[in-house]
Amino acid sequence: PVAIPEFDDTESMDITVGMAQTDLGPGLSLGPTGLDDGAESMVNFFGIKAKGRKIVFVIEAARFMLTDPKGGIPAYDKVKEDIGRILDGMNKKTGFNIVLFEGKKIASFRDDVVEASPSNVRLAMEWFDPNNKKFEKIGIQDGYVTKPLKDGIEPIPVDHLAHYVKAVQRALEMDLSTIFVM
Repeated sequence: PVAIPEFDDTESMDITVGMAQTDLGPGLSLGPTGLDDGAESMVNFFGIKAKGRKIVFVIEAARFMLTDPKGGIPAYDKVKEDIGRILDGMNKKTGFNIVLFEGKKIASFRDDVVEASPSNVRLAMEWFDPNNKKFEKIGIQDGYVTKPLKDGIEPIPVDHLAHYVKAVQRALEMDLSTIFVM
């Protein structure tokens, strides 16, 4: 259950826990990507379905994601397998990216969305696979970098952003149409 405060506005809103979808439109574009605007893909990520032209997966990489109540490494491997399956099934012109977060650390596969071509999908999975593979090396791997965030989320300065908020901010800077957060 989600409690939503009362507003004078009568506009309706659809809320789905686990996934947020937005179309920022051409007026809020953060830069050209060269992707075909008609290249939508339908995605089913652990039962949450959405379609989009530019899809970003935001995944937590923190140690507590691997505790036994959450399924441990086998469950995290299932997340990786599911994302690999989804990327393989996407329209080749659909844009995608993967963003990992752990505390104040974030890392993204690429600085922007890339086409779901077979080579990009293979490279993304090779990038994602080493994360949380062994208990001795939990979290975002050393050497994984991402460009700095452009701005904070008012009134929070960018240096104070952490966890999924920082990762979602990073994803929103990619001019996405659909975001999945896990």
